[in-house]
Amino acid sequence: MTTQTHQDRIDHEADLIPAFLTVRAFARRYEISRSKAYELLGGGHVRSVTIGRSRRIPRAAVLEFEASLDGGTL
Repeated sequence: MTTQTHQDRIDHEADLIPAFLTVRAFARRYEISRSKAYELLGGGHVRSVTIGRSRRIPRAAVLEFEASLDGGTL
């Protein structure tokens, strides 16, 4: 029987996030509007990259955003 540590679970959940999320996928993940997602991007709360004319949010930026959440309001 193997014991899964808390860090193992976090790593596994991180692996399930695509390498890049669209703004729409990011908004769906956090159950917020696309407008709010763009507000978070514009305010520097979430990093993104532009590929052509599309904005994408790297997996690392999603994990950083999740780590920054502490029950406060953005």
